[in-house]
Amino acid sequence: MLLRPFLVFLERLAKEIVSDNLESFKFMLRGRIPDGLLEECSTPRQLFTCMMRNNLLEENKLEVLEELLSVSREDLLCRVKDFRSQFPSSGEVAFIILFLATFCYEESVFFNS
Repeated sequence: MLLRPFLVFLERLAKEIVSDNLESFKFMLRGRIPDGLLEECSTPRQLFTCMMRNNLLEENKLEVLEELLSVSREDLLCRVKDFRSQFPSSGEVAFIILFLATFCYEESVFFNS
């Protein structure tokens, strides 16, 4: 079984976040995640899981994570940006699919005429 690169990336990121960072992130997420859920997050991994469950963090949705890291962890922010650059955006994927569908259609018209 292959692990999802996104989860491996988050796990590595979580190991580098110290408790002061965690408390700061939880503070900044007030209003986006219910307080009761935030208080239950005692590790960065738990916070990331909570963010994913509240649709604030996904493989192609890293803006909130980048916002949190931009305040005090520029080093980790750079790693998130590097990770993001490795994967095409959903708009790029849609363009590629449209391009391939058009190409295949034109090829089938060409060969069938």
